[in-house]
Amino acid sequence: MSAKDPILFTLVQNRLDHIARQMGWVMVRTASSPIFSQSHDFSCFLGDTDGTLISQADGLPIHTGGGGQALRKLIETFGKTIEDEDVFLLSDPYEAGGNHLPD
Repeated sequence: MSAKDPILFTLVQNRLDHIARQMGWVMVRTASSPIFSQSHDFSCFLGDTDGTLISQADGLPIHTGGGGQALRKLIETFGKTIEDEDVFLLSDPYEAGGNHLPD
């Protein structure tokens, strides 16, 4: 994809944003805890192989800052064993950016 094509860039970015939002919607609809379903105290995001956030679902603003650091730590820890369609759940206040200190 050429960075000079703003229409294609916008189409791809909108699709990635929609995928992240769908991930968030699934979390809300399937949650048994009101902390997830009502407070939206979770993060769903897409990232690249360098650990850069590409798109993130709506949620608590505090989660925005720690996502990239959490993703980079996952890549550092599991990078050689990550396969297509792997999913990671993370709640580590020390390694994941410190955005959930009460855990």
